[in-house]
Amino acid sequence: MNDFDQRWQATVARAAEQPEIAFPELPPHFAARMLARSRETKSDVWEDLLASFGLRALRVAGCICILSGSLALAQVYDFRMDRPILEQSFTRELPWP
Repeated sequence: MNDFDQRWQATVARAAEQPEIAFPELPPHFAARMLARSRETKSDVWEDLLASFGLRALRVAGCICILSGSLALAQVYDFRMDRPILEQSFTRELPWP
């Protein structure tokens, strides 16, 4: 026998020596109620998701999206006050008055 079989046999022998445990009685019609609940229609996945996250989480997610969009937009536009590159190339050749 391998190690598992020995441990299994020892556990079975100890369980056989233990006295019977009195389990409490289940409430009346417990099984019928559990079966009825199991046959209820399941709610939509999106409803469960919105109910679990709640309105606060949606607001936080919206703020994060707006913030990340504004940061991406700020990187696209160049806010420097320099002359455009095309104008700089022409003015280098021409002397300023």
